[in-house]
Amino acid sequence: MSFKNYVIDVSNFSLQHTLNCGQCFRWNLSQSQNAVNAPVYQGVVEGFFAQVYQDGNSLHIASNAEADFWQKYFDLSTDYTLLNKALATNKTLLPAINASKGLRILNQPIWECVISFIISQNNNIPRIKKIIECLCQLYGKKIEINPSQSYSIEPIAYYTFPTANMLKGKDLSPIKAGFRDKYILDACDNWSRLGLDDIEHCNKMTTDELRNRLMQIKGIGNKIADCVLLFAYNRMDVFPRDVWINRVVDTLYGNDADSDIASLGDFRGLAQQYMYHYYRNLVS
Repeated sequence: MSFKNYVIDVSNFSLQHTLNCGQCFRWNLSQSQNAVNAPVYQGVVEGFFAQVYQDGNSLHIASNAEADFWQKYFDLSTDYTLLNKALATNKTLLPAINASKGLRILNQPIWECVISFIISQNNNIPRIKKIIECLCQLYGKKIEINPSQSYSIEPIAYYTFPTANMLKGKDLSPIKAGFRDKYILDACDNWSRLGLDDIEHCNKMTTDELRNRLMQIKGIGNKIADCVLLFAYNRMDVFPRDVWINRVVDTLYGNDADSDIASLGDFRGLAQQYMYHYYRNLVS
């Protein structure tokens, strides 16, 4: 596998906030070094490996995928300045917006996002990542890496995320996902029938229609469906809610919570990520 090194100019983007806000699970800190001592992340998306770090408004990438792929994945073409301006009218949200500047909603692979958030049920992030990595090592395809000259890529194996056909009928007990195994297998059995990978068709659906389609998979309720809608289909009008985020919302808005969330409009999914990241990761 050959690699290219390139730099993408970015603005209003934070690699650390984006990868550490709980929306993705296959990026990890690397031991690799760079001239600016910036943290280096490495991960696999749709079978492509990348090692990435940020130096100011420059995003440095070593990957076997072209720059356009990562431009889309990191949602770098969207003007988040306008989105933040719209959300900033909700003054209660301002501390979270200001502290999380540069956080963007990723455009994740749909199947991987579905299975990842099924695994996330009643789970913590280190364990989610461990289960997903075990799943990939057991049933994904090994990625052969030829380290580039200017990046110190660690000499270990990387694996693709297994497709529905690769997982169908498999014994998932080795990944130690517990009760989630049956939900993963149900997703495998129904994936083709549901047509959730047909982007053109799904884009014609309303958010409610697409949510209901996702919830035909056993184990997917409103919260997981909304996470997939936000992180894979880029439906920013959803607001994923679990016990933890409900507690934050009730603390911030009290009895007016529902009306205040509704007032965030078409970008309330981004608002939810600001809340989650700020109150869970940035303040104690």
